[in-house]
Amino acid sequence: MKILPLRLEADVADKMDEAWRAKGIKNRMVFFRGAIGHYLAHLGARDAAAHFTNAGTTGA
Repeated sequence: MKILPLRLEADVADKMDEAWRAKGIKNRMVFFRGAIGHYLAHLGARDAAAHFTNAGTTGA
């Protein structure tokens, strides 16, 4: 495992958290993994994106 640092201003993080919670996403890590996978696919990096499949789905 690698831990990747991410710093956000508190108000930005609060707004981000409101957004993913409103969509029923389980937690911040699920949100981040889904967002990374989505953006990798957008970039055309399908092999890398495949590692994040279903990471951002809603539910329990």
